[in-house]
Amino acid sequence: MSPRTTTIIALLLLAIAPTLRADPNQPPADNAPKLDFPKVEGWEKTDIRPLPAESGGGYSVAYSSAEPRIVITIYVFNRGLARIDDNLTSPAIQEEFASAKDAIQEATRRGIYKQAKEEESGQATLGTDKSTVKTLYARFHLTTKDNGQAISEIFVLPHQNHFIKLRVTRLGEDRKTTQVPLDKLYAELAKMLTR
Repeated sequence: MSPRTTTIIALLLLAIAPTLRADPNQPPADNAPKLDFPKVEGWEKTDIRPLPAESGGGYSVAYSSAEPRIVITIYVFNRGLARIDDNLTSPAIQEEFASAKDAIQEATRRGIYKQAKEEESGQATLGTDKSTVKTLYARFHLTTKDNGQAISEIFVLPHQNHFIKLRVTRLGEDRKTTQVPLDKLYAELAKMLTR
């Protein structure tokens, strides 16, 4: 197997690893919002996968695109919290965002990546429509052990007393090629979250 293929497989597995621990026969937690994840042309969507109990229940769904190579995993969970304020500045949302960013740095400390450089962090919208769903957003430039390049992005937002977290991994450095299909998917996900 070529180093590039190995890198691609490692990045894809890292993107979906939290969902692999779940028991596929267990239904999502009853209190998690049942979102109607859209089918979007050019994207493959997985079935709903329950998350482990330590996440407070919930589930994940993944989308992947073969060309360009992109994987998005969407997590819906509450960490067992009784209340999650619908506010990006709330301590629970800020803590979840910091934890998601730290997970990328931890992967670097463990040697999964050679380097992870945070390029952007702050509030953003999901997609190009600036009036749509507001999120906390971070983008990292990753260098793999074999000097492969990738972009990893995180979106965190509150929704119906739960966290919604998106982990996006784009292989390569060409943001222009990958942005068009992402914007199409983000627009559909934003519609889903505002219904």
